[in-house]
Amino acid sequence: MNTAKTNHFGRRLISLLLAVMLIASLCVSGIGSFSAVTVNKAATGEDQIVYKLVDTITVGNEYLIVNTNEAGDAFALKNNGGTSGGTSMAAESVKILSADIDADSTADLFIADAAEDIVWQTTENGEGFNLTNGTDYLEGKSGSIKIYDAQQNAVRSWKYTDSKFQFNNSATYNLYYSSRNGFSAGTSRNLYVFEKTTVSGEIVIPTDAPTEAPTEARSQERRRLLLRYKHGRNFCLRRKLRR
Repeated sequence: MNTAKTNHFGRRLISLLLAVMLIASLCVSGIGSFSAVTVNKAATGEDQIVYKLVDTITVGNEYLIVNTNEAGDAFALKNNGGTSGGTSMAAESVKILSADIDADSTADLFIADAAEDIVWQTTENGEGFNLTNGTDYLEGKSGSIKIYDAQQNAVRSWKYTDSKFQFNNSATYNLYYSSRNGFSAGTSRNLYVFEKTTVSGEIVIPTDAPTEAPTEARSQERRRLLLRYKHGRNFCLRRKLRR
């Protein structure tokens, strides 16, 4: 057997394996995505409804109230059905997607589908606004935030400032989400709003787009793989030069 040819084949094989590992990692991380899928499959030019992440509330518009502003799985505030004594809030699982939906060459975070019971209407009320779903009202009262089948106090309203919802009654109620308790009244915590938006035509997103925003850990992993690939190639070259 020709030893030189065998060693050369081994070096080529190592380089190829390292390259495959690097490409696979970059694709999983959302780099090098070429195939695509269509959200809602609307015909070209046909309008469709999505819910786009925004920073502020414009009174009169409709919103989803969501626990995170990152792509991937999330929870939206759900109406369990208002009663005279108030019903506890619920959480509905939703998927946050990322794509350029307004043709400005910038990726937008949005939710493609929403059931009626998670879409909240805003109506003007003094310096704030009411939050309603259908004919039911979300209000703070007697130490908790619940859903009522009629407005409890016409002069009390919601405000949304710095990503926080507050209801001002005789006390201030903060709308809160936790993985243990879902949506409830609690410590002030960030919640995010996705505004009902009409877009034209198809929304296309990469099939292998990351479902989470890039993190420093994933960036470091990509750098480690690049260094491993570079080190492997240098090792093969050194062996070749020594021979």
